[in-house]
Amino acid sequence: NEQDVLDVLDKHPWSLLKRNHLSGFRINWDDKAANLVELAKELNLGLDAFVFVDDNRRELELIRQVLPQVTTLQVPDRLYEYPALLQRDGLFDTLLTSQEDKLRTSLYQTEAQRKAERNQHPDLESYLLSLQLVVNIQVATDREAMRVVQLTQKTNQFNLTTRRYSDHDIARFRSSKDACVYTLSASDRFGSLGLVGVFIVQRRQETALVDSLLMSCRALGRRLEIAFVLECMRRIVADWGILTWEAEYLSTAKNSQVADFWSTLGFALLEQADGRRRYRLQAAMPEIDPPSFIHIEGE
Repeated sequence: NEQDVLDVLDKHPWSLLKRNHLSGFRINWDDKAANLVELAKELNLGLDAFVFVDDNRRELELIRQVLPQVTTLQVPDRLYEYPALLQRDGLFDTLLTSQEDKLRTSLYQTEAQRKAERNQHPDLESYLLSLQLVVNIQVATDREAMRVVQLTQKTNQFNLTTRRYSDHDIARFRSSKDACVYTLSASDRFGSLGLVGVFIVQRRQETALVDSLLMSCRALGRRLEIAFVLECMRRIVADWGILTWEAEYLSTAKNSQVADFWSTLGFALLEQADGRRRYRLQAAMPEIDPPSFIHIEGE
C-alpha cells in the first residue's frame, strides 16, 4: 500500500532513504513489468538503464521474460550481504561526477512537473510557448568539460554519431584553432534542465565538418536541438567564414529517431552505406527559422 511505504520514508527515524530522494516511483499492486515500462516513459530513459532488485524468483523471471533489457538482481538469502549487491557488478560505477549528477533527482522531479503541465494544454505548441524556454549557448568552459565528456560517453538516443570521447579528446578539440566545442544549457519557468547539449565541429578550409551533435534525453521534445544547431552554425559562419557544411549520421541500435535530422535542416544526402549517411549543405546557413518560443540569452 502506497501510504504505508511513504509513512516509512517520511517518518521512520532509521530510514536514511526519504521520499525526496526518489526520481519517480510506482507503489501499487500492478505487475512490476508494467510499472517499469511506465517509469521508463516517465523518466524518458531506456529500459536497459534499469536495474530490478527483488527477493521473489517468480517476479525476477517475469522481468527477464517480458523485459530482457532490464538487469535483474536477486536479493541474497543472507541479508547482511544485501548492501554489497548493488556494488558487486559495477552497474553504478562512474569515472566522473558532474554537477548535473549531483542535481539529477531534482532535475527528474522537475521534469515530472512539466509533464503534468503538458496535460493542461490542448496542443504541443501552446505547451512549449508556456514553458518560457531560455537557453545559453557557449564555447565549452573548463568547468563544463567534464559534463561534455560524460554526455559523449553515455548519450545514445539523440546522438548523430555516438562517438565516445575522453577528457583528453575533448581537451584536444578545445585547444585546436580548427575545432570548436559548443554547449547548450537550458531552463524554463519550472527551473533548470542543466547542460543538455554538445556540438563539436572541425574546420577543413572553407568547410565545417560536424563531428558530434548530441542532446540529453531529458531535453527532447522541445525543439531545443533546432535552436542549438542554428545558433552554433551562425556563430561558426561569423567566426570562420565557412561556405559549406558536412555532417554524418552513424546508425546504432538506439539512435534511429535522429536518422533524418540533417535532412530536416536542408542538408543533401551524399552517400549512404553500412549504416552511415553523409550530408552536405551548399550554403552557409539552412533556410529554416529557429523556434520562436525559445529565447537565446545574449541575443
